[in-house]
Amino acid sequence: LGVDAASIEVIPDTAGAKVPEDMISWAHELQVGNWFMLDHNDRVSQVQFVWRSERKQLHLFASGDGRSFLIQAGRLATYLQAGLLVPAEEETLTVRAT
Repeated sequence: LGVDAASIEVIPDTAGAKVPEDMISWAHELQVGNWFMLDHNDRVSQVQFVWRSERKQLHLFASGDGRSFLIQAGRLATYLQAGLLVPAEEETLTVRAT
């Protein structure tokens, strides 16, 4: 992926946290290549969704400043639910192209 492993911040699932299935489904539907605003530890970064593992358990987001965030599916779902990860654009490039 061309990402230096030293710049990857791993954000694991919260132990024992119940995540609604619809939020997990939403996390699995995110499209690689889309841009988001990520609020992690009270620091907001514009990030691009660059990779998802084959089993959809790990998701990698990269920021323009070289930092990357590897987020487990459950935590990603809670970030979506809490509004800590939101689309950076109202409509995606593919929607605008059509």
